Amino acid sequence: MKFICVPQYPDYCLVKAAYNTYEHGHALGTTSPEDPIYVYKGRYGVIFYLTGTDMTTYYRFIVKLVMPNIQ
Repeated sequence: MKFICVPQYPDYCLVKAAYNTYEHGHALGTTSPEDPIYVYKGRYGVIFYLTGTDMTTYYRFIVKLVMPNIQ
């Protein structure tokens, strides 16, 4: 499998972190290959997924904190 990452900063590589989470889920038997990378159980056993839209919203929030004048 090939993917794009920043080899100079492996501790901050989101691709490697996501892949490690994916692998850990399979090793623990908590996820199946069809599941998204981030799956978790909330209160009362409700299943939640971390989606691309969630990530986009989060990154936009962080960028606005760092650079408040960005559009």
